[in-house]
Amino acid sequence: MSESFTESVSAKTAFLENFLPTLKEEWKLEKEAYEGVMGVKQDDINERIVLDQLIRDVKLSRLRDMQRDKEDFLVLQETMANTCIGYVDQSRQDIEDEFRAYMKKQDKMKSQQMGQMLDVQSKSLNNLRNYYQDIVSCNADMISDLKKQVDLRRGKLDRLERCIFQSLEELNKFTGPMEAIEREIGKCRQTLEGATALREQYAKKHILRKRLLDDVKRLQWIKEIAMTKVQKYQEEMDHLDKGYFETTFNISQKASLSSLMHSKAYDLMAEEATIYEICFHSLQAVASQDEAVIKQGGRHIQELLQHHRDDIIELHRYGAALKQKHEEVWKMARLQFKKKHRSSLDAFGFHQPKMDEIFPQNITYFKLEENTEKLPDRIEYAGRGNGDVLERVKMLTMRSDNRDNGSPAVFGLTSTSIFRAAVPSGASTGVYEAKELRDGDQAKHMGRGVNMAIENIRNEIAPKLVASNISILNQAEIDKFLCDLDGTKDKSRLGANAILAVSLAVAKAAAHEKKIPFYRYIGELSGNPGVTLPVPAMNVINGGKHAGNRLAMQEFMILPVSATNFREAIRMGSEVYHHLKKIIEQKYGKSAIGVGDEGGFAPDIADGKDALQMIKEAIEAAGYTGKIKIAVDTAASEFCQKEGENRLYNLDMKAEDQSSARKMTGDELAELYKSYLQDFEIVSLEDPFEQDDFESWSKLTASVPIQVVGDDLTVTNTERIQMCIEKQACNCLLLKLNQIGTLSEAIAAAVLARSNGWSIMVSHRSGETEDVTIADVAVGLGSGQIKTGAPCRSERCCKYNQLLRIEEELGSKAKFAGENFRNPQ
Repeated sequence: MSESFTESVSAKTAFLENFLPTLKEEWKLEKEAYEGVMGVKQDDINERIVLDQLIRDVKLSRLRDMQRDKEDFLVLQETMANTCIGYVDQSRQDIEDEFRAYMKKQDKMKSQQMGQMLDVQSKSLNNLRNYYQDIVSCNADMISDLKKQVDLRRGKLDRLERCIFQSLEELNKFTGPMEAIEREIGKCRQTLEGATALREQYAKKHILRKRLLDDVKRLQWIKEIAMTKVQKYQEEMDHLDKGYFETTFNISQKASLSSLMHSKAYDLMAEEATIYEICFHSLQAVASQDEAVIKQGGRHIQELLQHHRDDIIELHRYGAALKQKHEEVWKMARLQFKKKHRSSLDAFGFHQPKMDEIFPQNITYFKLEENTEKLPDRIEYAGRGNGDVLERVKMLTMRSDNRDNGSPAVFGLTSTSIFRAAVPSGASTGVYEAKELRDGDQAKHMGRGVNMAIENIRNEIAPKLVASNISILNQAEIDKFLCDLDGTKDKSRLGANAILAVSLAVAKAAAHEKKIPFYRYIGELSGNPGVTLPVPAMNVINGGKHAGNRLAMQEFMILPVSATNFREAIRMGSEVYHHLKKIIEQKYGKSAIGVGDEGGFAPDIADGKDALQMIKEAIEAAGYTGKIKIAVDTAASEFCQKEGENRLYNLDMKAEDQSSARKMTGDELAELYKSYLQDFEIVSLEDPFEQDDFESWSKLTASVPIQVVGDDLTVTNTERIQMCIEKQACNCLLLKLNQIGTLSEAIAAAVLARSNGWSIMVSHRSGETEDVTIADVAVGLGSGQIKTGAPCRSERCCKYNQLLRIEEELGSKAKFAGENFRNPQ
C-alpha cells in the first residue's frame, strides 16, 4: 500500500511538471493582452487631452471673434454719431444763411417769426448733439471695460492650463509604479494558485489518512470479534468438560478431544491476531508517512502564504498611497479655481477624471483580515467578505405573521453561512413608533403587503451596505449607516420593518463570526457580562384589538415568579392555562374558548374584573396561589377618546350601543386600577393611560408600589424615555425591537432605562413570526421578564422553546430571575 501511494504521488508530480510550461505560456499570453489593453487606454487618454485642448482653443477663438465684432460695431456707431453731428452743424449753418437772406427780403414781423423757429430748431439740434456725444463716451467706457475683462480671462485660462498640465505630469509619474504593482500581483496570483492546488492535494491525502485510521479501528473491531470467538470456544469446551464427556466418553477420549478443541481455538486466535498485527502495522506505517507528508505540505503552504502576505500588504499600502495622491492632486487643482472662477470652470467643461481613466479596472486592491498576526486561510478581494465583512444581504420572499400580514424576511450571507431575520407587526401601535412600510395595494393582501420594503432591501439597502465594507462586528456603525441611509426620524422612507430585518441578520452573523451564542453577543453589545433567564409573562386572556370580544383592556397575564427555573415556570403557566380553559368553558360554553392573536382565550366579556376573577380561580385550581402573580396591559390609548381638551377612557368602546357606555377621566380610571390591586395579586400594570396623558401617568406611578410599564408611552425611544424619566411617568420599559427599528437603538434604550433604576420587559408583537430573536435579547440583556404570549400557537411557543434550549445549554450556570424579575442583576 505504501508503494502504490508513492507511485500516485510520483505520477501527480510528473503531471504538474508537464503542466507548468503550459500554465506559464497562458500567463504570458494574458500579460501581452493586458499590455495591449493598457496601450489602448493610454492612447484614449492622450486623445482626450488633445480634444480638450482643441475645445479650449475653439472657445477662445470664438471669444476673440466676438470681441472684434463688438469693437467694430462700436467704431461704426461712433462714426455714425460724428456724421450726424456734422450734419446737424451743416443744417444749422444753412438755416442761418437762409435766415439772413430771408431778412433782406421779408419784413420785420416775418423776421421775428423766423427767429423763434430758429431758436426752437437750435435747441433741438443741441439736444441731439449732446445725446450722440453721450453715446460716444459710453461706448468708449464699455470698450475699455471689455478689454480689461478679456485680459483677465486670458490670464485665468493660462493659469488653469498650467495647473492641468502639472497635474497630468504628476499622474504620468505613476505609470511605472503601477506596472510594477501589476507584475507583482501577477506573481502573487501564480504563487497563490499553486499553493491552492497543493493545499487541495494535501487535503485529499488528509482524507485518505482518515480513511486508513478508520480501517485500523475496523481491524481492532475484528480482533475483538476473534477474541469473542475464542472465548465462545472456551465456553463450549467447559460445557463439554462438565456434561457430554462425563456421560459418553472415557477419560482418554475426553482428554484427546479437549486437546484438539483447544488447539483449534488457539490456532484460530493466533491466525486472526497475526492478520490484525500485519494490517495494523502496515496501515500505521502508511498513515504516519501520510501524516508526515501532510504536515510538511502544510508548513510549505503556510510559508508561501506568509511570504507573499508581506508583499501583498506592501502592495496594498502602495496602491492606497497612489490612489490618495491622485485624489489630492485633482482636489488641489479643483479648489484653486472653484471659489473665484466657477463660471470659467463650468464654461470650459472642466471636470475631475473618473478613477478608471487613470487606474486600470483590472488592478485590484487587496483586503486582508484585520488581525495581521493571524495568517488567513485565504485572501479575499476588496468588496467581498473575508469572514468579518457582509458579502450579501438578500431578500428572498415575503413571509407572513400569525395574522397573515406580510413580514420582511432577510437572508444575510457571509463567506461561510446564511443568517435569517423576520420582523413582526403590532396591532395596537403607538403614534411615536418607527413606521413600518406597507404597499397599500388593496387588491393584494388587503394593502398589508411588504413588497415595497422588500424592494428597498434588495435595490438600495443591500448593495449600499455591502459596498460600505463595514465590519459585521461593528453593530452600532452598521445601524447608524442604515438610519442615515433612510434619512428620516421615524424610518418612514425605507421602512422600519426593512431596516430592522437587516440589522438583526447582521447581528446574528456577527455572533457566528465571534463563535458565541447570539444571547452572549447581545450581552456584549449591552455591557451585560452575565445572563439571566426571564420570568415569562403569559397572556392568558385577550381583549382590545387582539380579540373580537367586548373587553376593552387588551391583555391579562400570569407570571410564575416562584418557579426555581424556567422549565418549571413554563410548566406552572401551562397548567394554569388549561385550568382557565375549563373554567371559561363551564361559564360561557365551548364557543368561548377560542383564542386571540397572542394565544390567550377571548370570552365575550366586557369587564376586566371578570377576567381577573377567572384567572384567580385558575391559579387556585392549579395549586399555585401566592406563587403565580398577575399582570395587566390595558393599552389605554386604544380606548381613550378626546372630547375637546378632555380625555375620557371608554371601557365600552366595542359596544354597539354607546348611550350607557362607561366613560372615565384619568383620575377615575386610576381609582379603578387601585381597586384591582386590592382584590387581586397584580404586580405589573402596562399602558394604564393614553400615551400623552403624562399627568395621570405620574400620579399613578407615585401612588402604587407595583411595576408601571411604558409601551405606547416610551416606544423604545431614548428621547421619549428621557422625557418619562424627567416626569417620573413610569418605572419600567417595554422593549419592542420594531418600535425603534434597529438593534443598537433598542439596546441604547434598555441601557438608559436601567441606568435610571427602571426594570425592563422584552416583548413580542401581536403579529408575530417564527423568529426567536427576542428570546436571546431577553437573556442577553438580563431583562428578567419577557412577554411573548400564551403557551399556545407556534409563533409564541417557539420563543419559549428557544429559552428552554438556552437554559439546557447553560446547565448549572443558568440563572432564573424568579422573584427578582424587576431587578435580576
